[in-house]
Amino acid sequence: MKTCAWCFGVMLLGCGLCPAQTPPAEKPSVTPAETTAAAPAEKPAEKHDDTPAKPREADPAVQQFFQTFGPYTYEIISVGPTDMHLAFRGWRGKRPEGADKEEKDAPPSGPGIGWFLWRCLATRPGDGSLEIRIRAEDLKEPLYLYSVDRAAAVFTVKHIVPQEKQTPLLDLLAKDTGDIEAMPLPDCDLDFWRDFRAGLTKVDSKAPEYADAMTAAKKAYDARRPGLIRKFSGSWLYYPAVGDARWSLHKKGDSLVAATGCSDLMYYAAFYIEMKKDERGRWIPVKISGFEGFKGE
Repeated sequence: MKTCAWCFGVMLLGCGLCPAQTPPAEKPSVTPAETTAAAPAEKPAEKHDDTPAKPREADPAVQQFFQTFGPYTYEIISVGPTDMHLAFRGWRGKRPEGADKEEKDAPPSGPGIGWFLWRCLATRPGDGSLEIRIRAEDLKEPLYLYSVDRAAAVFTVKHIVPQEKQTPLLDLLAKDTGDIEAMPLPDCDLDFWRDFRAGLTKVDSKAPEYADAMTAAKKAYDARRPGLIRKFSGSWLYYPAVGDARWSLHKKGDSLVAATGCSDLMYYAAFYIEMKKDERGRWIPVKISGFEGFKGE
């Protein structure tokens, strides 16, 4: 049976997250009324479904701009409530031999950059995390772009701002609080992963008794996603929003471990939220950890 690189990487074979491993689950033959009745009464709208949501469509203006060629200037106008005036030169497409040093030192760009950033930027105001103004010879007026959420702002800063200038901006968006634990890559520390897998048993994340646990895990991932991107992202792999990700749930002793992740043609990442019950019997996240690794070209 074929195993995808991500399933191999996260060491959770048979996790149900890999189409190559597991056939699509059959939909239960229940009526919508029965499905609603099975959900927790206090959270009737909550769906514990491992199937990702449909990704949002690209903003045509963002896509069109980055699919053309030539130099441009982009200016960070604001990061959150803080006004900024940081301007950089960028290049769409391969830089010519005569490009000046400033352009050669600019972050990676090209016609493909828009494909990666369309999930992050839009021409309509977003959540206020990041605002960018772009000028180019082929634009009659400046193009204003806005991050769709805070995680998208972190991803954008990491990929369009020169590395030596990133830290002050990232501190405003996702300050490193030290509460995210980095895990070793699966092929670098076999003993760690052997211990991690020991006693780990997959359970049904849709079962009523685990509904609160999955809700808590997804909220924890959503809250720390900007921090995960800051800590681990070293490629164009975009860590999906909670509704766009697939999930699995595992039991280990008196703890539950929710797992999610993502992959592209070259990189993969996995994240784990460990939870324990508090004195009131509620599942509380106690640790979030993860990694990003290179799986080959």
